[in-house]
Order: sequence, then structure tokens, then C-alpha cells
Amino acid sequence: MKILCLGDSNTWGYDPRSFYGSRYPTDVRWTDQLGDSTVINCGMNGLSIPQNALVYRDLIKSKSPDLTIVMLGSNDLLEGASAAVTTERMNSFLMEIKAVTPAILLISPPSMRRGEWVQSEKLISESKKLEQCTGNWRKVLKYCLLMQMSGRLIFLLMESTLLRKDMLHLQKD
Repeated sequence: MKILCLGDSNTWGYDPRSFYGSRYPTDVRWTDQLGDSTVINCGMNGLSIPQNALVYRDLIKSKSPDLTIVMLGSNDLLEGASAAVTTERMNSFLMEIKAVTPAILLISPPSMRRGEWVQSEKLISESKKLEQCTGNWRKVLKYCLLMQMSGRLIFLLMESTLLRKDMLHLQKD
């Protein structure tokens, strides 16, 4: 199976413990723990939900994945968007890309907690609301494959591995 992963620093494999923001080794990144699949990691530090999906539609078409995994939304919240606005952005993005990929797995980003990068209670609250908004995303994906159970399990795994230092990025167990 060929899997294309779209996401932010958590998808890219950012290691917040490193001074220069290097990546975790491949044996630690969640995108490299997807079995015998061929994984194309298109994670990018700082990526928000694209408001123009044209580039991503072209990327998906050119790579022809069997499954596209999307884990975005944290940076939208960090930039001041509410969970509701982030959900609207995701709805639009998914509507744009669903025609060019046979299946989409949407993963809610881990809820944020107070830490080095997260100081605002409002930000923490909005990140928790974002998980509740995935029900709205399910409606958008009625013609796509949404592995809710798998997505939920991955979400719980990521929730439990947040780095205690910044409470935003994933860490090696």
C-alpha cells in the first residue's frame, strides 16, 4: 500500500528536544511505523490547513497514493483560529482533495497542554474542542474512507506521547 502523509511538524518528525529542530530518526517517526507500506512523508514544520488545495491536489495526483493521511490543525490554533474556524478550513480542504485520492484517514492532532510552547488556557481549550469537531469532518468524507476506529487509536497513542517540555510535539517513548 502506498500512503501519503500530509501534516505539520508532528508528521514531519520534529524533535523539540534538539536545539536546531532536527528530526527524529526514521525508526521513531510515526509515519515510519505504518507497517510494510510505502510512505511518502509530506509533513512540514509550521504547516496550517491549506486554504488553497490546488498544490496538494497536484501532489496527491502525482504520487497516486492508495491512502492519504491528514493530520493538521495545531498550527491553525497556534495562529489564533478557533476550533470552529479550523474545522471549517478542514472541511474545505477535504472537499478539495477527496476527488483525487481513493481514501482519506483524518487524524485529530493531539490536544495541547500547558508547556513551553503552550501558555494560553484558551489555546488548550480550543485544542480539546478540535477533537469534538471530527464528527463534522465525518460528514464531509461520506464518499471517502474514514477509519474512525484506527484514527481514534492513533489519536490516543499520540495523546499519550506528547513531550512534557513543550506539550505540543510528539516524543519518542
